Amino acid sequence: MPVRAECEQLEHARPRRRCEQSWTCPVRGGDTHAAVDQLWASRLMAASSRRDPLLDALADLPEWYGVKAMQANWIGDCSGCYFDFQLKGSSPARSALEEALQPGADSLTEVTARSLLTGQEIPLVISRQQAFDGHLDAVIGLTREQAFDSITQKARDDKVGGHLTSATLRDWLISRQRYWGTPIPVVHCASCGPVAVPEEELPVVLPKLPSLTGKGASPLEAAHDWLHCTCPRPFERRAVDHWLPVDVYVGGKEHAVLHLYYARFLSHFCCDQGLVAHREPFRKLLVQGLIKGQTFRLAGGGPYVRREDIDFSGEEPVAAGGPLEVTWEKMSKSKHNGLDPQEVVAQYGLDTVRLYLLYAAPPDQDILWNVKTDALPGVLRWQSRLWLLVSRLRAARELGPAPDASLLKKKELAEAKSIWQHKNHTVEQGASPQVLLHSLSRVRSPQSPLLSGGGGVLQQPWPAVDPEYLQEPEFVELVVRVNNKVCGSVSVPRQLSQDAERVQQLVLESQLGQTLLAGRRIKRAILSPRTPLINYLLDE
Repeated sequence: MPVRAECEQLEHARPRRRCEQSWTCPVRGGDTHAAVDQLWASRLMAASSRRDPLLDALADLPEWYGVKAMQANWIGDCSGCYFDFQLKGSSPARSALEEALQPGADSLTEVTARSLLTGQEIPLVISRQQAFDGHLDAVIGLTREQAFDSITQKARDDKVGGHLTSATLRDWLISRQRYWGTPIPVVHCASCGPVAVPEEELPVVLPKLPSLTGKGASPLEAAHDWLHCTCPRPFERRAVDHWLPVDVYVGGKEHAVLHLYYARFLSHFCCDQGLVAHREPFRKLLVQGLIKGQTFRLAGGGPYVRREDIDFSGEEPVAAGGPLEVTWEKMSKSKHNGLDPQEVVAQYGLDTVRLYLLYAAPPDQDILWNVKTDALPGVLRWQSRLWLLVSRLRAARELGPAPDASLLKKKELAEAKSIWQHKNHTVEQGASPQVLLHSLSRVRSPQSPLLSGGGGVLQQPWPAVDPEYLQEPEFVELVVRVNNKVCGSVSVPRQLSQDAERVQQLVLESQLGQTLLAGRRIKRAILSPRTPLINYLLDE
């Protein structure tokens, strides 16, 4: 078990979690100083005390793909316990330890360590080991679990030790002691305690100060009119329980062990304090993908090269400095792979860019941005066709008292129906084009509000869904590809559509499979987990 020691020269202080100067942060106060109450701070920020609930609750978050493992690793394993010792010696501890140190060997020192639990003194040895199996300091073996628990509880009761948390977990604090830091929207009332600032009064604006010296305490110390304020309305538990937890959290994976982790911690804390009914703040997590740009770097880990400094005339791009490594990475100025969105918007329009980003990939996958091969022109043409169809329909309505589908040419009518592919029930039943286009304009308005007509469309109800269309068919059409080329489709039972072995068997037994695959060597068969599609890679 780890042993912690405290130098006798430091006023016999024993180790404890302390709040740094950040607790004199710009929090508005009532009759007292604006600093956060020390007891509240220690209760709030001791993340280690809630390690087990935070770790165990990850099992109840099945859709936190990738993030669960990152948070579990951040919290870390927990085993053992620790005890506090007090260092004693004839000279300052640091100089005594430095004098006794023998690099590469165990070094006995003149310093002794007195256990604050038993009062016993033991010699202090500087070990040549640099790591102790993940523990903090020395490891002392205990053979009986009962004795282990008893001693640990005794140390905890005497506040000279206790149960060990993880070696990787760290307590958290809010470092906003500076004037320009974000004010914490909490009022400290002598009667009500800490009270959240009402939403209608947010954000809390910092006061204007005559000067900033950069010395001493926070300059907000002298802002008395700002520090002292009236108590807002009490905390409404019912409203919080109505709106929380959040249905879907959308954020990047880089926040997994930062504010996303501490949002969970704060929610657990508030639940323990009886402020909310839920422990977890977010039901579902959607980690959005990135728009990645093509990067060019001199081979062997050299510097990144600008696109304009590259020769693309040959089979492979080359630069003056030699061959290049071509990859796709997160857009960054330092990597010279960024793109100004204003240029794309100016060329194609805002609605087109929005639709392309939604079309190019599912929201949880990355988009590889390449101006030479992307589908922006195709999205623009699709919008143009839709605009033309609606314009023709509006013109037809002005010619008579009622819309007449016969006024649309056969090709135009087929084009209107083609927009609603993928077995749309309404199209199959022969609904009128005006109904189709009107519904399409409404459902597309969140993605392309400019093309849809702006506020007028948004004031209309969302199209109703035919419940019959929501019924899943018993069979699905499985697209069959051979060496990445679409060659046809095979009807397979929906229940078996994700069973790779059964799907391969059904395809090989079908007429299409006999024609395309009989007698040929199959290197690999890839069944898509998202869409009904299987791709056979063959040895030519």
